[in-house]
Amino acid sequence: MNEVINIFKSLGADETIFQQFIIFLVIFGILKPLLFDKILEVLTIREDKTVNLQDLSGQKFIKAENMAKEYSAKISDAQNNIFEEIKTKKIKITQTENDKIHTFRNELEKSMDEKRNEFKILLDNKRKDVLSESEGLSDDLVEKLV
Repeated sequence: MNEVINIFKSLGADETIFQQFIIFLVIFGILKPLLFDKILEVLTIREDKTVNLQDLSGQKFIKAENMAKEYSAKISDAQNNIFEEIKTKKIKITQTENDKIHTFRNELEKSMDEKRNEFKILLDNKRKDVLSESEGLSDDLVEKLV
């Protein structure tokens, strides 16, 4: 024991080192449940919260990415549906307009045929009138020449 005391004396400690050590242990024993355990508990809770929040933020980020993918897929589907609907309406309108054009063309051709037939009848009537008058005119011409 004297050797230990000599070592402590050479380090600059006196005989009260053991008493100080015992006082330190008693104070540590008193402060441990009151202070150190509470600090350790607070630090553990804080670490758990930060780690859990980090994990939770990772989960939220993955969830946000999945939602973004779903949103993009829904937007793409909606665009495709709208394009298909527009294409269908365009085809329907084009068909309707082509039918109207065809009907109008048929009406014009019918009207043109009727007018042509009327003109042909009128031309035939005029021709007959001219031919019937031509005999009278030729007779008049022959009389005048003779």
